[in-house]
Amino acid sequence: MRRLPRPRRPPALRGNSSLRDANPHNLIAAILDGLPEHDLPGLERMQDIPGFGEQLDDAQVAELANWLRSRYGGRTEPVSAERVRALRSATSESGHR
Repeated sequence: MRRLPRPRRPPALRGNSSLRDANPHNLIAAILDGLPEHDLPGLERMQDIPGFGEQLDDAQVAELANWLRSRYGGRTEPVSAERVRALRSATSESGHR
């Protein structure tokens, strides 16, 4: 009998590489667009994470990114609403949404 992949607990936020990274690009993209479900080694599967780009404006995404980076990533460099707007613009122009 074939074993099905089992859902995995979400990764811990504390120390997460997207929160520790000096460049907040991946975090902003994950907040805006979410992350797809994907398989991991050892018959585990990461469940999808929804995006909030349609529910949050640029300032709210920046505020959330700043809180996450400060609280769980130890980063103090601010993410601006302008940076979120630029990334949101770039992804919508390229059709990645």
